[in-house]
Amino acid sequence: MQTTLQAARKASVLAILAGCAVTPSALASLTSTYQFNGKGNWSIDAVGSNSSPVGIVEAAVPVGSTVEKAFLYSSRVFNLSAPTIDFDGTVYGAASWTPLGINVGVLQAFRTDVTTQVKSKIGGGSGARFSFGVNEIDDNGNTDGEVLVVVYSNPAEVERTIGVLDGFSASTGDS
Repeated sequence: MQTTLQAARKASVLAILAGCAVTPSALASLTSTYQFNGKGNWSIDAVGSNSSPVGIVEAAVPVGSTVEKAFLYSSRVFNLSAPTIDFDGTVYGAASWTPLGINVGVLQAFRTDVTTQVKSKIGGGSGARFSFGVNEIDDNGNTDGEVLVVVYSNPAEVERTIGVLDGFSASTGDS
């Protein structure tokens, strides 16, 4: 994969040099998906593996918290179709995922909202971490892993703004 990405980058640079008379337009590849304002915080964890099941992602949510939003992310390489992921016993198929953009023609990221499922398991939080099993059902070596992002409110936290931005960045650079 590294060689393919390097070749794609070189091809992109050559294309830019060949068309240097044309000014490339700016890309807005990251967009705001969710914003929280108030007393709260966030937890993020990721897992990637060639094993089946893949492993676990964890959420650290303290006592007295309320899960406001939770997203599961996945990415695929050389197969741009949406994945099928078993997330802690709930299967998220192709229709569940929002595609976030294709990079270099071979890498695609996806997002799905798992708030209800995460909120149900976490409840009002605890002093421990909450574990969620991950299994890539239709992997065939094309799925790069998953990320769990959890945003929670908690009256013991300080006031803050938490923004979840997602999408992709061009490997040749964005402006």
